Amino acid sequence: MTADKPPIDRIQKMEIGFKTIRVGPPAVYQNIEEGSLMLTGDINIVDLWFIVQYRIKDAKAYLFNIKHVKRAIKDAAEAAMRQTIGDRGVDEATKIYAQAYEQDPNFFNFLKTLETYQQILPKKTLVVVPLESKFFKYLTPEAVPEKASSKKP
Repeated sequence: MTADKPPIDRIQKMEIGFKTIRVGPPAVYQNIEEGSLMLTGDINIVDLWFIVQYRIKDAKAYLFNIKHVKRAIKDAAEAAMRQTIGDRGVDEATKIYAQAYEQDPNFFNFLKTLETYQQILPKKTLVVVPLESKFFKYLTPEAVPEKASSKKP
């Protein structure tokens, strides 16, 4: 028995909260209530549809480290979205925290997002970061600063 080789380094997508019935035009979508209803920070319920884009970097890890990869991706994306939607009521607290500790308010949100990923995912197997996230830029190779030269001027 052989495993199919996963598409490495190609962006793939997963629809959450809906299913595309026909691409169109006009496009036709079907609501999937499982996973689409979320509670906001101000205790409202929203019917949320979103697309997760992901890329496989390591075929071995993808095939052998997680039993149900698609489910793990979906669960991680939903958890990150729930954290984002649920935290809308704490924006003011985040600003106060940032002022008190002289930190960037975005850093606190970024840190909370990373903590969510750490809680729901096994170490070194899978990381889901929404491409539209303003924090995605911190996790790309381009964001890593070059090594400082050890030579003295």
